[in-house]
Amino acid sequence: MTNTGLAKYLAKRFAHVDSSVNRSEAPRSRDSLPVGALWELTAQGRHGMTMFYPAWSLLYYTIRCRLMPDSEGLLIETGTNRGMTSLVIEQARLDLGADKLRLLTFEIDRQNIKAARVNWKSADLGQQIEIVPGNTLETIPQHVNEPVPFAFIDSCHETNHVLAEVELLLPWVIKAKGLLYFDNTNSGNAAAGRALDILVERHGGDLIHFPNCSITTPGNSIWAPQA
Repeated sequence: MTNTGLAKYLAKRFAHVDSSVNRSEAPRSRDSLPVGALWELTAQGRHGMTMFYPAWSLLYYTIRCRLMPDSEGLLIETGTNRGMTSLVIEQARLDLGADKLRLLTFEIDRQNIKAARVNWKSADLGQQIEIVPGNTLETIPQHVNEPVPFAFIDSCHETNHVLAEVELLLPWVIKAKGLLYFDNTNSGNAAAGRALDILVERHGGDLIHFPNCSITTPGNSIWAPQA
């Protein structure tokens, strides 16, 4: 990653995470997220603050390898929690050099919004991230009015909410020939999985599951709806 803000932030933020973690087992890569710090964070997997490694890398490289430097429109995130996935998305945008893209994230919990802004400031990566408070079913129609080449879906995981949220975004995603990336989709989390099945039945397209890529919110899925 060309911007070292995220790496420095994670190293500082999680320097004292559970010392029982075997750092020698941490994956090594010169071209990935700062995997040492992310690997340490997985020791706190039970608190559910974020997806953890290696899902962060999957998210980063999906954006980095799918989009282009001249891509335009909105990168959407629903449910930023403490802002960690926002950092990953924004880092990917910066490394891509996609100046015509901007990250718009939605979060219902104002305490989470406050925490996210602190984390973004610490990582020196939040200058261009816009966050919208409130229920996404009310706020998406007010704020999304341009193509969406990538959307990260991670707010409420109830079937009906996921369906409604995605249907609001779908015209803008299809316009951009974009992707939707879902967290928390393993079979044990049946609500989100059912929503994906219904969406593919309604709209077609290509769906791929990654069941072994995160801890407390297991499973990621990527859907390219039929244009």
